[in-house]
Amino acid sequence: MEITMNRGQVYSVSAINRFIKDMFSNEYALSVVFVKGEISNCKYHSSGHIYFTLKDAASSLACVMFAGDRRGLEFRLEDGQEVVIGGTVNVYERDGKYQLYAKKVTLAGDGILYEKYGQLKKKLERKGFFDENRKKPIPKYVKRVGIVTAQTGAAIQDMLQISARRNPYVQLMLYPAKVQGEGASDTIVEGIRYLDKLGVDVIIVGRGGGSIEDLWAFNEEKTAIAIYECSTPIVSAVGHETDTTIADYVADFLVNHGVTDVFSVVGGGAMHLNDALGHKESLKVTYNHHEQACAIAAEAYARLENRIAAVCVTTGPGGTNALTGVVGGWLDSIPMFIISGQVRYDTTARYALQFTETPLRA
Repeated sequence: MEITMNRGQVYSVSAINRFIKDMFSNEYALSVVFVKGEISNCKYHSSGHIYFTLKDAASSLACVMFAGDRRGLEFRLEDGQEVVIGGTVNVYERDGKYQLYAKKVTLAGDGILYEKYGQLKKKLERKGFFDENRKKPIPKYVKRVGIVTAQTGAAIQDMLQISARRNPYVQLMLYPAKVQGEGASDTIVEGIRYLDKLGVDVIIVGRGGGSIEDLWAFNEEKTAIAIYECSTPIVSAVGHETDTTIADYVADFLVNHGVTDVFSVVGGGAMHLNDALGHKESLKVTYNHHEQACAIAAEAYARLENRIAAVCVTTGPGGTNALTGVVGGWLDSIPMFIISGQVRYDTTARYALQFTETPLRA
């Protein structure tokens, strides 16, 4: 029954609330509205109804979604989600409060991507994509490193600089890929498969940091499948420490600090003395900096004098003197082979200690 209000007349609380409710009900613009905001104070009631608040920086709006309207809801509402709600604004007459009666809820902006991310993560986890027992070890001795990243990005420049410092003899093979935007995941997949067939020792898949939208190519299912099916060990170096992608979970090894720590994992030809002791045949142990070579040579002499067959030195000016100056005269009794002109920097020397299981002298 429609209520007519007369100025100066006394009304009951119920009558006022009913009158205001009728005003809302008769306002066509409020019959179907779409409101964007962040969910807070979300509560699932035992009746099946969902009560929550929708807010932005300046205001808030009470909302309810009745159990009968939840059939089309494809995800669980949680505090902090950015959503768009379609429904009707009306008055809850008993309490005299207006609220948004939600009929449809969709995630907005990054919220959509986070929901897709969560769904794919659960799906791949069920399929065993993240199982530790299927991950391949990173080889100790790496000669050829395949890289899938942008040709002009900061990531590849960082990798080149770090590789030059830590092991300039590792061969880097870049497959230039799009790492953001439409078609990016396709080029990443192509790069992984191409380098896998090429027979590199390890593949680095990476890029710099960014938003979830920027990194989305590394959250695509096709990228995850390519990593999973790759026979070459894959290191994921995507984003910064706070960024986590699906590729991180599937890859054989994750570098937590992005590309800056990649070559601590795939640094190449160095082998520690303790590793050398475990071998039954002759081998060479290579070190890229003369300080490291001097230290290992001194230790080798003390522990394995009768098993050192030779010291091979690839050196620039001053390299040989630096080595002999530290380890002293014991090198005089062991053959030394000097190979020059094979280094990038004048001050860099490359040394190898060759061990054998058969004593060379009493």
